[in-house]
Amino acid sequence: MEINQNNFNERVVKNSVPSLVDFYAPWCGPCKALAPVLDGLEKQYDGKINIIKIDVDSNPNLANEYNI
Repeated sequence: MEINQNNFNERVVKNSVPSLVDFYAPWCGPCKALAPVLDGLEKQYDGKINIIKIDVDSNPNLANEYNI
């Protein structure tokens, strides 16, 4: 599921399933280090929570709104 600033409210904020949102950048070293952990959690909690990744370079307004 592609999440961006146009559908974030509908698919994350208003969704009845809890979400963990990772605001990341493709050039960010710590973001890259965290990715395998999030992938593991996504498999472990499949259907129980949504793990959402938001590219801050592609969605600057959304990152700004949440003070990222």
